[in-house]
Amino acid sequence: MTMQKLMAAGALMLAGLSLPVSAQLTALVGGSVVNLDGGAALEDAVVLVDGERIAAVGSRDDVTVLADATASRPCAASAW
Repeated sequence: MTMQKLMAAGALMLAGLSLPVSAQLTALVGGSVVNLDGGAALEDAVVLVDGERIAAVGSRDDVTVLADATASRPCAASAW
């Protein structure tokens, strides 16, 4: 194998190592979401967290929780 081919193969291997790992999807189900603008709180809500980012917030009817998500049910007094 020539040095040029070896360098190209090494570069491809290193590029593959830098691919992002899929983030963990977590569903916080059943708490209340507080509206900081003064509106009504959203009761029995779902908050989807994808890695370190909030992906969706809404009622159970409006937010789909995927099967591979880790579901967490907060205590009854939880408000987010």
